[in-house]
Amino acid sequence: MRLHYLFICILLFSFSKPSNAQTNYRLKAMSRYSYNYAYNYDTTLHLTDSFSYIYSGGKSGYIPTSFWMQALSKLSLSIELNIMMPEMHCDSVYVYRTDTGKVKPFRINVQHINANKNIDTISRYNVVSGPPVYAGRDTFVYNGNTMLEYRSRPTNRLYKYTYNPNGSLDTMYNLLSGGFSKYVYDVNNNLTSVKNIYSSNSYTETDYLYSNGVLTQDSVTFTVNSTTIIEMKHIYSYDAAWNLASQITQKWNNLTTDWDNYDQRYFEYDANHVLTSEMYAAWHNKWDTSELYSFYYNWFGLTDSIVSKSWYNGSWQQLGNDSLAIQSDQTFKFYYEPYFPTTVSSVKEKNNSSLMLYPVPASDILIIRTDNTPSKPFRVAIFDMQGRIVRQWEEQPQATTYTRTIPVPDLSPGNYVIKLSGTDIDLARQFSISR
Repeated sequence: MRLHYLFICILLFSFSKPSNAQTNYRLKAMSRYSYNYAYNYDTTLHLTDSFSYIYSGGKSGYIPTSFWMQALSKLSLSIELNIMMPEMHCDSVYVYRTDTGKVKPFRINVQHINANKNIDTISRYNVVSGPPVYAGRDTFVYNGNTMLEYRSRPTNRLYKYTYNPNGSLDTMYNLLSGGFSKYVYDVNNNLTSVKNIYSSNSYTETDYLYSNGVLTQDSVTFTVNSTTIIEMKHIYSYDAAWNLASQITQKWNNLTTDWDNYDQRYFEYDANHVLTSEMYAAWHNKWDTSELYSFYYNWFGLTDSIVSKSWYNGSWQQLGNDSLAIQSDQTFKFYYEPYFPTTVSSVKEKNNSSLMLYPVPASDILIIRTDNTPSKPFRVAIFDMQGRIVRQWEEQPQATTYTRTIPVPDLSPGNYVIKLSGTDIDLARQFSISR
């Protein structure tokens, strides 16, 4: 019924606007359904919580595609709510949760948009009983469209960002703890290491390894009092279209002084490189596949639903919590509304088959690859969904395949477009960031 109503709304908007108007869609609501935690293998889905997004004017929000993947990890409700509250370009977000069988208001997030159409504050209010109660505020400071500082209260988080001459993130400072993260690049501007320094005698370091310009492995070490402890590594493999096909996690075994398999994730895509499923397997002397996440899309290409299933009795099933841990398979449903932005971005996605981006979605790093070999200098720019440049840099002529690995922890979760433009190259492709 809801999708039928949305289809009618789309038709009404289509006939009420000039034919040259651009129709976009923004996320209106999201609902999460899970099985009753009180019963093993409950076969009835229950509404757990939902989100409603309020807009005015041409505010676009953003359309999440794979962002919600992390919310499916069967965590506690409080953690999931934090993961599932992205910074959206809207006026306010209303959060509802189910308590004793009734859907009740839980939280309201109110945003303020500055003159450059960036979010500069997010005020949070809790709703328990009676009127909303102020619970804290996130504040963002920019230089143009580049974020320089982020503060969250009352959690007392304060970060400052600096960038190198190429426009890449150089240092992220935690001004309250005194720690900082340092980003190092090779001569081709590929990210090679991230060092998280907690004190004068302790830090973690992640090193990135490449083969022919493609990320194949990253490894994490922890150093304290000049003693380095090897912790874990990820091994990446790709399909013929350079989509991320698998990620293997291994942990260091001090007894055998060798790597032990820990878990693995498999990714599948359709012919247009859109993620359709992710499978999770744990290592128990062999790979035991236990979880499946399936992604479904509506007729205008947006995420319609995400369904998680568990392997049980020889088939994929949606299950409630088992006797060993409180966990439940879940279904997410997404609802959209059409809108007509006040300004239409000139950034278009074209020739995207020759421009490859991974991992999908990005979290801390984004890898750019194209088989085009520009013979003249060109520019790389990242745009948000309002068409604003959030990062850009110049590249020199390429003798071989162009590949770059860039850090993106300073970019808010959401959808972006990356564009390569020059005398002999003109490529663009959309990507998403999720955490």
